[in-house]
Amino acid sequence: MKKNIQIWLLAALLLMGGLAGCYNDKGNYDYKEINEVECSIKAAIKGGNEIVINEMGSSRCKQSPIDVVVVYTPVISQTMAQNEENLVYEWKVTKAGEKAVLITDKVLELEFPANTATSYSIVFSVTDELTNVSFYKSLSISTSQPYINSWFVLNEKEGVQQLSVIEEPDSVNSIISFDGYGDLGLSKSEDIKVIRDATHLIYSPTLDRKNAVNPEILQLMSKDGVWRTKPNTLSMTAMKLPSVVEANKLSLVNGIDGSVACLSTVIMDERGQMHYCYDGETYEMIEPYKTPYSTGVLGHNLGESGQIAIWDNEEMAFGYADIRGGKAELNFIYQYVEGLNDTEIVWMGPEYGDGDESKNSLGIAIARHKDTQDYVVYHLGRNDDKEYAVTRSDAIGQLVGGNAVSQFATAPYAFLQQFFYISGSKLYRCNVSNGESVEIYDAEGTISKMKFRILNENIGRPHEMRMLGMAVEKEDGTWELHQIELTIAGDLKEDSVKKFAGFGAIKDFCFSFRNTASN
Repeated sequence: MKKNIQIWLLAALLLMGGLAGCYNDKGNYDYKEINEVECSIKAAIKGGNEIVINEMGSSRCKQSPIDVVVVYTPVISQTMAQNEENLVYEWKVTKAGEKAVLITDKVLELEFPANTATSYSIVFSVTDELTNVSFYKSLSISTSQPYINSWFVLNEKEGVQQLSVIEEPDSVNSIISFDGYGDLGLSKSEDIKVIRDATHLIYSPTLDRKNAVNPEILQLMSKDGVWRTKPNTLSMTAMKLPSVVEANKLSLVNGIDGSVACLSTVIMDERGQMHYCYDGETYEMIEPYKTPYSTGVLGHNLGESGQIAIWDNEEMAFGYADIRGGKAELNFIYQYVEGLNDTEIVWMGPEYGDGDESKNSLGIAIARHKDTQDYVVYHLGRNDDKEYAVTRSDAIGQLVGGNAVSQFATAPYAFLQQFFYISGSKLYRCNVSNGESVEIYDAEGTISKMKFRILNENIGRPHEMRMLGMAVEKEDGTWELHQIELTIAGDLKEDSVKKFAGFGAIKDFCFSFRNTASN
């Protein structure tokens, strides 16, 4: 017991001595400041737009129709050194299929040949010779074929119109190129002017008859002309317009997409005259058959019949023309339809009937009664004599949304006996069989335009017929593109909502699908 007491006393004395030593410490250590180096890396197309480097150090360079150079630039800050004479840079670069190369310049330049798949693996280091401390970063970059199965968005931001692109919109890693043209390393002033002046985007997945592998064509229309390009190259070529348009300097005011079933695209001039393109290069005038026409409402050219349908406010009649090639003439349907003259035709588009009705259809016309504001749908198809006529009508009554109702759409192969419409910030589905309107989505901002991604089922991706894009103006003046998917019944698929922000005022948009099941 006595021995244990002695041990505890000794431990206490040693502890007190240690504390006294700490207390009397004068703190006279020899602290020496060292140079601290911080480094980040930026990537950009040489003379062009920035390229994003993700958290893993990976980047994508969009495959361009021209040779481009990507520049990696270290951004350095130091706490003591006044210049970078103390720093040594090294880039260990491995191009796919080749041996590694060591480069000791501060800035790294990598070449990406036109229309060629290319990838690099990179290990970057910067060493401070004053401290022998190094910073390391692993990087990688590879090309990707751009802008296929993407939303093209024509929008004006801060007074400058741009062609933006949303790639992989269904992915959690979707990519927005706000300057889709510049992100390909392109800078031709003539092409930039086309984008600045454009009023409409016109898309056809099958219009390029000289390219069976990639037949899609995107057109940019302004009041003065139409330019064609491939969605993945954006190199612009002027299309030939009818002599009557050029000679009279007629302004172009509207355009209609092509489809898988009817590849031709249509434009309309200020007089209401239509012109169609069947070969991907030249527009031909749709001549009046007997009576001059002036298009009041232009329908979407969808059906297998390859016809375009219109409403003429002056003739108070529907008209149609075959736009499958050769001479196209506008024929009128002169037919008495009870109550037709008491209505205003507000929209024309694809048939929502069954398969046989859709195949033999010119489309439908949605009309609003001038007094009661009740809606009615007129169906345009072949009658018993195989002639085009108003075959039937569906009385709808008033639509929920009142005077704010606008922007109609149908997806004939996805939703039978239903059409969709906008009122303010809300999307509604109208069931024609009972006239019931159901709200299915609130965008929380004014919806100015909507489009289904595709309208035909034969590309092998049927769910895309139920995917809808909407241009939305928020209360703060910013714009978004919303994408939603609907169920087979036409209800909102809750987990499908995608909101893409950062746009200026959206003038038009389209989806650049490729007509295959695999792409």
